[in-house]
Amino acid sequence: EAFEASRVITKTVTNQKISSDFAGAKYGDTVYVKRPHDYIAVETAGGDISATTPNDIISGVAPAVAQNYITVEIPWTNREEALFLNDLKTIVAPAAERACLTLESNLITYMGKNAGMHRGTVGNAVSTWTAVADTYALASSIGVPESGNFYAAMNPFAISGLANATNGLQSGSDSLVDTAWKKAQISRDFAGVQAFSARTLKGMQVGADGSKSGLTIKTTPDQTYVTHKDTMQQTIVLTGFTASLANAVRAGDTIKVTQSGKYRTNIKTREIAYDNSGALPIYLKVLTGGNATAGGDVTVVVSNAAIYEASGQYNNISAALAAADTIQLLGTANAMVQPSLMYHEKAFGVGYVDLPKLAGWESSIIQMGDGIVVRVTKYSDARANTQKMRFDILPVFATYNPMFAGTFYGV
Repeated sequence: EAFEASRVITKTVTNQKISSDFAGAKYGDTVYVKRPHDYIAVETAGGDISATTPNDIISGVAPAVAQNYITVEIPWTNREEALFLNDLKTIVAPAAERACLTLESNLITYMGKNAGMHRGTVGNAVSTWTAVADTYALASSIGVPESGNFYAAMNPFAISGLANATNGLQSGSDSLVDTAWKKAQISRDFAGVQAFSARTLKGMQVGADGSKSGLTIKTTPDQTYVTHKDTMQQTIVLTGFTASLANAVRAGDTIKVTQSGKYRTNIKTREIAYDNSGALPIYLKVLTGGNATAGGDVTVVVSNAAIYEASGQYNNISAALAAADTIQLLGTANAMVQPSLMYHEKAFGVGYVDLPKLAGWESSIIQMGDGIVVRVTKYSDARANTQKMRFDILPVFATYNPMFAGTFYGV
């Protein structure tokens, strides 16, 4: 009950149990989940398609990678059990809360790194409902599914920043249980967004060459779907940075393509996506940054790979990226910032491995309603006259579509 009551982030993503058929020695640390196929439609005057190119069936998979074990161990002596542990449920509750907090902290860090979209001005606090509504507007413009929930997770101080406009928005929960999720909600439905505060959001430091002008793409990157279909991550060489500068680009940075004529497209219609300022720029989230070379180059790995092919079947940008295209690293150099997180419930998933019981001890498996699996084991040291209990969770994180999620700041 204490674990369930502490959950916030894990209530907003797809949770599932990973059975022994899809874990262990048969598959190793990575389980692959099939990505949906996509196609294009052609238009002809008379229905003759003999001169057109048919769609290809390209099977992509999303890797779901096993994380570290999350374990909380509690020891106590036989004397303590006899004299003090008359309410073990209450004593153990903080262990469940700690396990949940660790799980959700790791998950939201993973989500923030792999979220592919961007909105707002890096470093600006979310203080208006315009910034919150802006997240759903972006999602709609690029074709994120209308079905399912769309969330905005913000720093707890966003509650005070939005307080003047929050009155009456929070309809609360019908549950009488005062859970962390209920407390975290700011609005259950504002402009298509379920807004809540998240104590587990992570801060980051902007790259040491943040906002530097004169940056370009050095060599034309691979933009084929076949290359990126299993990771949706892309390697790009950038140039123009301060020579030999350490940490010129850091993980978590956002790259904006400023080259004219190259924009983000709607993943359903393939048409250029627009916001209230015009055509939507191409943003790329840095997964791996690095130091600048003596020539000012940095090779980065980004999430939400830019795809452009002649067939257009999986395109998500309006024109191919090319060498010498101008780009911008967003944010003030070396500034400490904490991005908020926007995402559709189908952007990420968490699996929980059905752990084998430990032989020779009192070991049991607890499965919650939405797939979360916790192994509880009681054991002892007869010579030391001590009892021990351990709680174990082995989560598996997956990114189903980085375009369904992003980081955002105040407008």
